Amino acid sequence: MKTAFNHQLCVTFLMWLTLFASSEAQLQWRVSVKFILDSSGNRPSAGSINTDLKVQGYIDYGNEVLRNSGRGYQLQLVNIVDVEGQSAWFNISASGDGNDSDDQSDPGELEDAVADSFNNGTNRFQFRDNAINIYIVGSSTQGSCACGPNQDSDIIVLSQDINPDWVILHEIGHYVDLAHTHNGQQESDDGTIACVNLRPGDDGINDTLPDNSCWTRSNLAANNPGATAKELDETFFNIMAKHGSTPGFRTTLTSDQLDVMTDASNQGRSHMASGRTVFVDEDALGVFPTGNSGAPFKKLKNAIEDAGAGDIVLMRPGIYTDKSTIRKKVTLRATRGNAILRAN
Repeated sequence: MKTAFNHQLCVTFLMWLTLFASSEAQLQWRVSVKFILDSSGNRPSAGSINTDLKVQGYIDYGNEVLRNSGRGYQLQLVNIVDVEGQSAWFNISASGDGNDSDDQSDPGELEDAVADSFNNGTNRFQFRDNAINIYIVGSSTQGSCACGPNQDSDIIVLSQDINPDWVILHEIGHYVDLAHTHNGQQESDDGTIACVNLRPGDDGINDTLPDNSCWTRSNLAANNPGATAKELDETFFNIMAKHGSTPGFRTTLTSDQLDVMTDASNQGRSHMASGRTVFVDEDALGVFPTGNSGAPFKKLKNAIEDAGAGDIVLMRPGIYTDKSTIRKKVTLRATRGNAILRAN
């Protein structure tokens, strides 16, 4: 996809305009990783993510997927720290039982303990209020996002033996409001309990297909007649799917998923981000555009006025003819098709 200049361009460059349809990053999502140490003060002795180098590998994989999206976001690993004196949490289930008040130590209870410690000023868990906080424990039950109504204290918990390199980005996907592609899959009408026969779920994203966590790609195609190969691949190999557990298997996020992630980054999760993305669409409808994905600005000049220095202005396809004077460093991006700037 590209952003094109017409020879009659009427954008005045008074300071610095960066124009991109490339994969270069402008904005960062800050990530802070902490290891819960055991009673001897040690990290897990074995595991797929028990060293700083392994953590960096997971971050690198997430960044490659984000880089390929062309949206300009990257994960910024701000620190990796050891949490001492909290060994009671070392072997908790990283997936949990879904009950945050049953005294069974799981991510929900850990979230409460982290929040209490941070709020009373002791901060024993080294929580950062300007980042995504990921806690690695010594159990063997994958991971989860302890995400609830109180977004300021949400954390991600991972077991030390997670294997697939896409797991950190998968859990960050939940952190920024994405559901599994098979979200809500249900027992079939005839009561069949075999997973492959469950009725598919729907994540509420327009450009992902109804999905079942046990389907092969052939099953996905058979249950979504008319879907293109691209649509099938973007769901089957999706970061938020449950197909394939090997490293490197999940590689994609769709445009609409990225819109949801961006809106979350702009709003409820803005503490983790180094800046904002402002949407603009010359075909936008609505009287009161806000610059988010659902209500983009109609005029480029309005989007630029709303953006702060260092922010991204994301243009939907179209021909933008309004005159814009740029007095701050912003980045113009176009990822869904050609965006052309020209005079009337």
